[in-house]
Amino acid sequence: GGGDGGGGGTVGIVCEVGVSRGQRVLTLRSPVEVSNVLGRPVLLGMDEGAGREAGDGTGEEASGAGDVTELADADKQPLPLPFTRGGSKAAIDKLRIRPDDAGYEWSTLRLLDDGSALAVCQPRPSAGGEGAAGGSAPTVPWLCCVHVATAVAEGGAALGTAAEAERRRAG
Repeated sequence: GGGDGGGGGTVGIVCEVGVSRGQRVLTLRSPVEVSNVLGRPVLLGMDEGAGREAGDGTGEEASGAGDVTELADADKQPLPLPFTRGGSKAAIDKLRIRPDDAGYEWSTLRLLDDGSALAVCQPRPSAGGEGAAGGSAPTVPWLCCVHVATAVAEGGAALGTAAEAERRRAG
């Protein structure tokens, strides 16, 4: 079950009822699951609109990314429940991605006709020209392919390289 939460009829929460050690257990989870096959950790956030001002001390300067969660390489996890309060479609539309390198801005998903999407993260303007690890700041955009799959009760997104996206299409 689940409600649309104003998300146009899409599911915002999946409820599972089971029995564990003789007790009924109610489990709530997000209907949107994200898989990371990029070969590096990424950060996931939601576009919460205008909210944070640049330099407010949150570390998420003017990104509008709201709550942030890390997704390790080769990991798969449902989005946190607050990310899907508007429904699964709204969550996918508002999903923001960034490599775990603070030298990049947050990306939005650019949906393509074939059900995939492209995420493009622009380098952040850097004072002093050094990246988070003391090296030089990135100067070229970071790109990744995203496969977006939704169903009536569930949604998902898989992050991967262009080669991985091509393997999924062929298979």
